[in-house]
Amino acid sequence: MDEKQKLVDFSYNRFQGVCRAHQRYLAFLLAFLGFIWVFYWGKPGASPVTFLGMPITDRTLLGIIPGVSTILLVGLVGSLRALGPAAQSLQQAWKNAGGTTELNWQALNQHQNWVDYLSSPQARSPASFIYALVLLAALASTLGVGLIITPKLKGYSAFLFASYCLICLGGQAVATWKWAAETLPIQGRKN
Repeated sequence: MDEKQKLVDFSYNRFQGVCRAHQRYLAFLLAFLGFIWVFYWGKPGASPVTFLGMPITDRTLLGIIPGVSTILLVGLVGSLRALGPAAQSLQQAWKNAGGTTELNWQALNQHQNWVDYLSSPQARSPASFIYALVLLAALASTLGVGLIITPKLKGYSAFLFASYCLICLGGQAVATWKWAAETLPIQGRKN
């Protein structure tokens, strides 16, 4: 196998890895947000559950929401931003190896999810709308948890939890802004 073919294989595997990461981050974030929104805010009060001998209460589960949703949201936005460079690298390697046809990205993506099908050029705005809803739901969940738990705490624990929620909210806001700046049409931006 010559060097050009190895570069095409490497670029193809890189593109597939980014597509796989995108699919998994989206699935995990949607499942996590669904768990939060349906099973926490939509349920009546319940007794604590024991997991490995440690009682887990609603407050414990609420405490991890900002961190987990921040990690998943930043991973989702990072994988979305990595799709473009991975696709360009594959296209360039394909042309350098002697490929004469244009690559079909929808056919190459073996790890598609339902949002990828909406990302075709004819349906670009529905996919952007869905991503915007997912990102706003993560921001709202983090803000909601901060507003629910912080008043119940006292002293330094209230300050530390509020700081934790604000840091997570800031990280999510930056990631959302990066996604919006690249995806949504912004007036005055030069292409």
